[in-house]
Amino acid sequence: MDLTLSLDENGQASFEKEDPFISATDNCTPEADLRGPLISGNNNREFDCDDAGQDFIRTVVVRDAAGNRGTCDFTVSIVDDTPPEIE
Repeated sequence: MDLTLSLDENGQASFEKEDPFISATDNCTPEADLRGPLISGNNNREFDCDDAGQDFIRTVVVRDAAGNRGTCDFTVSIVDDTPPEIE
């Protein structure tokens, strides 16, 4: 579950914990009742030009109704794929 974000025309990129690349299931707790996802690892979900070309490790944490905790590390890669404009 890795994520590559392209910087936009303003040199910004971000993701939210509700973005569809994060999903969790449990054998006894319905998905709607799972607590989370919480994202740790500097909690930074906003990036800019200074972050281009770098990878950041984030951890997703989800808890079920019994208090069991599941975690998954993922890499967020920031890319600047917008060419310079020539006028």
